[in-house]
Amino acid sequence: MKRFVCILLFIISLGNYRAQENSIQLTLDTNSIRIGEKANLEIKITFPVTNKIIFTEPKDSIASNVEILNKLKTDTSFSDDLSLKTLYYHYSITSFDSGYHVIPPFTFVSNTDTIESNPLLLTVNTVEVDTSADIKDIKEVYRYPFNLWDWLENNKYYLLGITAILAIVFFIINYWKKIKPQPKITVEPEITIPAHITALEKLNKIKEQKLWQEGHVKTYYSEITDVIRIYIEQVFKMEAMEQTTDETLSLLRLKIANEQTKNKLKQILILADMVKFAKEKPTPAENENSMQLAIDFINETTFLENITNTTGK
Repeated sequence: MKRFVCILLFIISLGNYRAQENSIQLTLDTNSIRIGEKANLEIKITFPVTNKIIFTEPKDSIASNVEILNKLKTDTSFSDDLSLKTLYYHYSITSFDSGYHVIPPFTFVSNTDTIESNPLLLTVNTVEVDTSADIKDIKEVYRYPFNLWDWLENNKYYLLGITAILAIVFFIINYWKKIKPQPKITVEPEITIPAHITALEKLNKIKEQKLWQEGHVKTYYSEITDVIRIYIEQVFKMEAMEQTTDETLSLLRLKIANEQTKNKLKQILILADMVKFAKEKPTPAENENSMQLAIDFINETTFLENITNTTGK
């Protein structure tokens, strides 16, 4: 008899221990709300860490007149000896029907045991209306102020998609540029016009302008001497534009062997100085002759230009 009683007590204590190991509890942060107000529901499930559990979470409602607004975060904790695990499910609920609403028990399966929670009672009160007060106008829709961070958060996936597309396009364009055969750039050789040709062309333009015939004698001689001096600078490598007539003739004394050629240059420069500084008025024949002397001087020193260019190379 004693043996039977001991076995019975052991079985009862074992059942109580297993019941303590597995539990599910419902709690509300408030048991009374007004229509449309929120209440927070917590479902606390405790079970041994070695057990496998099955728990079906509520989706849209937990009772006929009690709706789920949002599922909040789920927390996890363990006992001090790490033998028990506790899950905390949080929901935001409401009701739009006044009265007393029963939240029925929830169940979960731990291995082969089915554990049932406690039920809850939610009281939903109506909103008191002052019938003696005037009817108020409908308020305007509240416009939430623009916030850049909220906008970025709400559109982050679109922005990431656009960024990814742009990156792919950029990669394709750069890859295409690398594999695309580049056109060969042909550098045209620089054409250098010989100094004597340039000088003769300028003299011909001066002749066509008919400067001295129209009374611009000083301009006529000034332009002729400028052409000659630029030619001398290019061929004989000396700063003829900055020199006086005497300095130019003195430096060319050893560079030009032909005396007639030197005399032609001397006649041009001296007559030009007299026109510019002494207001000399040369005859038409002298004007024509000065142009011819300039042309002759260039033609007679062309070979020196070729020698200078060859030496420079």
